[in-house]
Amino acid sequence: MAWFQRTRKGWERAKHASHNVRTLPAGSRLSSWANSDQMVYAVNPAYLEIGQGGSSPMRGWGAIIFVGLSVLICSIIYGVLTLTKDSLHSHDVALFDVVFAIVIVVALTVGLAVPLLYLWLNFFSVTDPTVRLDHKRKKVWLWTGKGPIEIDWSRLTPRVESSVATAYATVKTYRGQYAELGADGEPLRTHGIPHVFQCGQLSAAESGVLPSMEYVRRYMEGGPDAVSPPEKFLTHAVRWYAMVNLFGMADDWVRWHENRDKPGIAPAPWTRTIIFIVFFPIFFPLQFTNWLALAVAPRPKWPRELEALHQADLLTWQSEQAAENQADLLQNRAQEAARPRRKPVIRVNGELISGGDETS
Repeated sequence: MAWFQRTRKGWERAKHASHNVRTLPAGSRLSSWANSDQMVYAVNPAYLEIGQGGSSPMRGWGAIIFVGLSVLICSIIYGVLTLTKDSLHSHDVALFDVVFAIVIVVALTVGLAVPLLYLWLNFFSVTDPTVRLDHKRKKVWLWTGKGPIEIDWSRLTPRVESSVATAYATVKTYRGQYAELGADGEPLRTHGIPHVFQCGQLSAAESGVLPSMEYVRRYMEGGPDAVSPPEKFLTHAVRWYAMVNLFGMADDWVRWHENRDKPGIAPAPWTRTIIFIVFFPIFFPLQFTNWLALAVAPRPKWPRELEALHQADLLTWQSEQAAENQADLLQNRAQEAARPRRKPVIRVNGELISGGDETS
């Protein structure tokens, strides 16, 4: 019993080291700068819409293998059932053979769930379950297939989640999150979905996720004037180069081309490009399914009521801006009209005939 307790405590320590969550003070500055890179779908005076990393270069990657595995399993199941049926008709089968065939069919049917689940998640689930933040109402909506989850901004707690692939690995990845926590410190749930959303991409350092969290905080507390729009917005539309975007290779080329004149830019991904070219007959069929998954997967749609609410906010803002611009124009015209005008200067043989201010 003592050995079991020691083993359990050791496992708990390893589990804690492999997955940990650190909460941060709410309402305070999280970073000295804000970053919206690879996070924002839309930012305007009505709302900020961010993604959760669903449109990744690994979505649907290698799906052709899972299709082949599904066909193979179905073929084996069909063959076993056909062989067993023929043996039963000829009365040339033992009870053990029947039981063995049933076990094989059940096991293969259970195994078939793995490739089918992979195909479903990649081709039939939404490309990216987005999050919409409303700084005017201090509300956050999490998109889910069962309807959006509405959360008050004041109830969200910033936190950084760290994890590793296994309990004994050393390299960690970090996620910046906002979560609505219950009395036990765990996220609340609605229909089994936790009230948690991620800000930006994964990072190998905790400091790498804080700027994205700071961008969200500044928008919610200071409005659209407190943040700058990203240089490049996310989009649910599939890009043609997704079919050659091996492990994000094409994305890195695009970022390198757009920022090659800036200091500190990462080098062009020549190594992955050369590998892809060398193994093109193998990698292209695997990578092509990434483009296909992004092309056929459904897009998240917000309820009409929420869309109408934010469209009304945008129309109101546009009307206010038009009124302000008109008032500024009238004021500039009034100031221009109030300025003293000068008469045209006329000289004959160097002698001033007329000219100067009207008041002179």
